[in-house]
Amino acid sequence: FFFLMIRRPPRSTPLYSSAASDVYKRQVYVFTNLLKLLHPFMPFITEEIWLTFPHKEDSIMISNYPEFKDSLKYRSEKDNMKEIMELIRTVRNRRAEMNVPPSKKAKIFIETKNTTVYSKGKEFIEKLAYAEKVEISEKYSIEDAVTGVTSTAKVY
Repeated sequence: FFFLMIRRPPRSTPLYSSAASDVYKRQVYVFTNLLKLLHPFMPFITEEIWLTFPHKEDSIMISNYPEFKDSLKYRSEKDNMKEIMELIRTVRNRRAEMNVPPSKKAKIFIETKNTTVYSKGKEFIEKLAYAEKVEISEKYSIEDAVTGVTSTAKVY
């Protein structure tokens, strides 16, 4: 879910721009390889879906099985993304508990020692946590605010 939401270009991005094209190519790469991995277990379904994607081979049955590429292993980015996803879940859960509709955007203040991680993910936090503005600092003291706590941050 997060992969699709994060990689989706903003609605203001023209459909045929280079940014949209790059996102589209990456998603096709990921999904075609996912289909190849699923094919031995779901051959008829994956073949049908495969035919709707751009591809070079005639059939998924004769395409090369995906191979592990060390260059596509991003450990630190994966860990950073887990922290950001945990924060987004925390904010969304608090909003749901308080019956706050997604259309009502709020300011989010993040207190953390990992300011660089959250600064890099600020755009994603704004988009997926329905935030009007995100501020990140090592120390906040906000009284009477709704608070959420993650493993690496405190959210107001």
